[in-house]
Amino acid sequence: MDEVSRQTVQGLVENGIKLKHLLELYTNHKHRMSRVDLTTGEFCEEIIKPLTEDDGGKSYVEYVGDPAIARHHVIHSWRTEFRTLLEGVVKHAIEVKYGKEARKEIPRKKLLDIEWIKTQRPKSLKESFFICTCVVNQHQMDAPNRAWGSPQCQIDKFHAVAREIHARSNQPLVVVLEKSGQVFSRAQCLSELHAAFTHEPKIPIVLTGKEFLQFNTESIDAASAQAYSDRIVRDIRQSIEAMEGGYAQFDLIVKENVQNYIDKNKEEAKVDTHKTTSACHRLLILGACVAVLVASAVAMWGIDNIPLIGEPSYHADNYVFVGNPGTGKSTLLNSLIGRVAFESGISVGQGFTKALHIATDGKSVYMDTPGLDDPVIREQAAKEITQALMKEGTYKVFFVVTDVNGRVRPADQTTMRLVLASAPRITHYGVIINQVEKHVARKLRTNRTEWEMMQTYLMSSHDRPTNQFIIIERQEILAGIDNALWRPTQEFLRFVSNTRSMEIGRETLLEIQIENYTQMLKDNEENNRKLKEDHDRMRVAMERLSGELQRKSEEDAEEREKLEAARKALEQKLKEQEKEASTMEEKLNLLQERAKKESDNLQKDILALKEEAKASSIEQEAKIKELQKQRDDQDREIKILAQMRIEDCKKSAWFWQSTDHCK
Repeated sequence: MDEVSRQTVQGLVENGIKLKHLLELYTNHKHRMSRVDLTTGEFCEEIIKPLTEDDGGKSYVEYVGDPAIARHHVIHSWRTEFRTLLEGVVKHAIEVKYGKEARKEIPRKKLLDIEWIKTQRPKSLKESFFICTCVVNQHQMDAPNRAWGSPQCQIDKFHAVAREIHARSNQPLVVVLEKSGQVFSRAQCLSELHAAFTHEPKIPIVLTGKEFLQFNTESIDAASAQAYSDRIVRDIRQSIEAMEGGYAQFDLIVKENVQNYIDKNKEEAKVDTHKTTSACHRLLILGACVAVLVASAVAMWGIDNIPLIGEPSYHADNYVFVGNPGTGKSTLLNSLIGRVAFESGISVGQGFTKALHIATDGKSVYMDTPGLDDPVIREQAAKEITQALMKEGTYKVFFVVTDVNGRVRPADQTTMRLVLASAPRITHYGVIINQVEKHVARKLRTNRTEWEMMQTYLMSSHDRPTNQFIIIERQEILAGIDNALWRPTQEFLRFVSNTRSMEIGRETLLEIQIENYTQMLKDNEENNRKLKEDHDRMRVAMERLSGELQRKSEEDAEEREKLEAARKALEQKLKEQEKEASTMEEKLNLLQERAKKESDNLQKDILALKEEAKASSIEQEAKIKELQKQRDDQDREIKILAQMRIEDCKKSAWFWQSTDHCK
């Protein structure tokens, strides 16, 4: 690698994004998302590019202005939902900082709550990641000086970035999984994984979203992997073809290492392996009874995609689809086994299926039967249907019908009725209402009355009704295409899985009474006409009742408005009284406080007076004592003077001469 290329790698590594900024990106801009399930690529186009387009464009990390050396390299598909990518990164950051138990304990609804994480798992916000969506300058990916293979090109050096990050932090590659396993169908993701597994020493990986391990590693195929541009696909394929062993060795390395990771984590993820007759395994993840998606040789889906629900009896040896020409049986069967095993398309005048057609996937047999509505082949079709029901093993039977403006065709009702009458052991079966216009499907799903009416049309003439129904909308993209392969919805796959299997028993089968078809068709048409009339009368009555209820409701609404106005007036008056009471209470508190202060002041004055009186009393006592002392002093002086006088008298001669005077 030349110096410029090394600088490019170094720049990407040192331009990592902190988890804090990732969560802020989502939190601050999710209101601008056109829908909640935006893929990462769509999020980049709608949110990131408009934010970073100034000054010729920059990466989101450059836009934020707070880059960090990346500690974790993230591999993800741009077709992965951005929320799924973000949740996987958050879980990994929490596990790194707080351990696996902390990651398991966090509620999913809190994973993208940045305020919750700030208080509960704050250390995880500092973890930094290499996520190409945020680190790479999305505005210059197609610039001439950044062509694939050039030193300045960023997107062809992710494997080198992964190695550099691992060398610095010793952290594994983070592979973000989602339900469909898109990451393993993208050329660049496979290239990064292969580079990690062939590096010395090998770089380990960790899968986020272990609950999404719904894929079979055998489906990994670099030769069919795609990328966001044909140029990238072409260049990656050329590099693989130039490797020793080519595609075969490349795929083997990736498959073995990914499978090893799955095997080592079975106990942690609580995965139970259930053996089937095929070489593929179903994994029940986290006890949720979710089956691993096992791809067919042609498509990334098939009957093995069906989640296991409950007990093994939900599997069947034989899958029989019964329906009239043009109902879409063949297309539905092809979707289950993941390849075009039954011819389908437009056939003027008659259906494509004119005889019993059989296909197998090695475990079960799938049978496409002709319809009874075609008078030319009706007799033969009846024999073919009977033949389909005479095989050994368990059965799942599905009747495929179509609608006309939300009403079942009488011909479909007649076919169901005749087949059920000929097979008394068919106690469980499914009804597929196929090719329904979108507005009709919406009406049936949202209007309970219409849906119940549809069920009434279907079941009115049967003594063995079912509760297994599904609506499949018309697929405009398949219109006019022969042998089109429809990718089934999870709802349809669950429906097939949940329909119970049973044993029919060839000895119990009766001949299909096709001679009654015409009369039964008329009976069904008449019955449908009466049902429609009853339904219309009921609808009119309901509309009248609804109008009366509406008027009553409006009257009640006026009364409620008056009562509400009176209630609000009472509430307002109560609030005013409460406010007045509060004011009076405040005044009372002020008066009490003032009285207390005056009482305290008076008490202080009394104490002061007492102290003053006490001091005055002490002073008076002192004065009395002083006067008493003066008097005592005066008495002593008088006595002394008297004594001195007496002495003077004694000394005087005249004392003796005048005794009486001296006395």
